[in-house]
Amino acid sequence: MFLTLQVDEDDGFTLFEARAIAKYIAATYDAEGLYPRKDLKKAALYEQAQSLELSNFHTLCGLIAGELIYKP
Repeated sequence: MFLTLQVDEDDGFTLFEARAIAKYIAATYDAEGLYPRKDLKKAALYEQAQSLELSNFHTLCGLIAGELIYKP
């Protein structure tokens, strides 16, 4: 895989993908400010924003990068 960040825990658990890592860290350290697990409405808004970024912004940035980097 390319451009991935890996987290290797003591028990051999390996995780990649920034969103998954952020949620894992938030759950592990109970970081309510990072991921609002206790407030369901805030958590839903967080998931909504993350989904919109992944399906809209990220896709368009990939297309633009392809045009700028790979096409002369």
